[in-house]
Amino acid sequence: MDPGKNHMTSESSARLRRVHRGTRDHKYVTTRPHHLVCERLPVHADLGYAGKSIEHFPPHGFFKLYQVEPTRAMEAFKGWYRQRFLQNEEWRIDKSKGGMKGGPLHRLVLEMHGSKGSRHPPGAMLFDPQLVDLAIERRVLYYFALFDSIRRCGYDYARGYVRCLESIYGDLEIVAGHHRVAAVRALDFPELDVEVSLDRDPARSREIDSVPSGGKPIEPIESSAADWDEERIKRWIASSDWYQRVPVREGLVTPGKFDSVERLKKLNLPSLAGKSVLDIGCNSGMYSFACERLGARRVVGIDLNEKRLQQARTLKEILGSQVEFRRLSLHEAVGLGRFDYVLCIAVLHETTDLIGALNVLKQIVTAELFLEIALWKPPILRHWPLARVEQNKRGWTLLPTRRLLEEVLGDSFEFQFLGPSVRYDLFRLTRRDALES
Repeated sequence: MDPGKNHMTSESSARLRRVHRGTRDHKYVTTRPHHLVCERLPVHADLGYAGKSIEHFPPHGFFKLYQVEPTRAMEAFKGWYRQRFLQNEEWRIDKSKGGMKGGPLHRLVLEMHGSKGSRHPPGAMLFDPQLVDLAIERRVLYYFALFDSIRRCGYDYARGYVRCLESIYGDLEIVAGHHRVAAVRALDFPELDVEVSLDRDPARSREIDSVPSGGKPIEPIESSAADWDEERIKRWIASSDWYQRVPVREGLVTPGKFDSVERLKKLNLPSLAGKSVLDIGCNSGMYSFACERLGARRVVGIDLNEKRLQQARTLKEILGSQVEFRRLSLHEAVGLGRFDYVLCIAVLHETTDLIGALNVLKQIVTAELFLEIALWKPPILRHWPLARVEQNKRGWTLLPTRRLLEEVLGDSFEFQFLGPSVRYDLFRLTRRDALES
């Protein structure tokens, strides 16, 4: 049997014809994984697995080996990536042509160089080998976390899809999701949901692994993370991108975009023993967990980003925390009641109702409000309005001056400017009635 051909049953072919008839849209079908072949592209052809069954795709072998010798499998996987990226210089060849340029590993390598001060994409002689190795390690950890998740929970289409092309050879050619198919085959799953296209038009497809460090969290929230060992925690951390740097274990911190630990120092939170705390825009829960460690009797973190809330809930299990995490907006926080302390960190510049949000804060804070906010700072305040209209990802909003904050909140709070924070200006606002008592 020619491994470059896909020998589909007549039943499978008939089913695909019924799915496609009269439509140009992508449709979902259930097909046997061994009916799929690897994408036919120049680089893949040179490497020897283009157009062949998924068993010819090297990660399939790494996944099989991982089940008996995980350390060897990881080193082999890393070596394969080094060979492709550096020695074969696939970083020069566009992803659409079978190379790695513009792919998740290449983007991650460039992101890491950028964080070290490199202004331009580095060339072959300028790559920092240590950064490339670190990027490769993160990608490999991501794929083995994916494998572990599929092994434990099965294949969930909603958490990562496989896209195929019904090619001119009469088979289903994997265009995206090779690693997922390799994992499913290594585990001998009998069936796999895939998305089948009639053409290769990239505008019709959704890109997988668009986030350099791995996109969606691999570990499902329903599974208990309380008993994970350190290696399992590391794999889970590597499987997702992070905004906050959250301390998890001694020497183990999530690789966040902003230095949350430095921001926490600037907040200089007091003892919160017996107090209640609301963390608005809690993200992955870094400040919520910190408030709990400072003795707060109740901590609630709210956010609208479900992905970040999932990270926070998993960290809650790992840390043995009692913090409550809820998907609520700032305006909905009124329904939670009043809190002694409220943290509102880098949130107000995203609300479409700034004045309404400030009034909500006045209603729910009983002691102190810690506020980090992007301010508008016109050169001569008296000749300019108190706010500037700006557009953000949620719509139009107002970027306030400090004077506007004081106009709205000054009747209820005493202001203390704490200086520039990690991103914006930081204030500590104390209720006037709390000062008087």
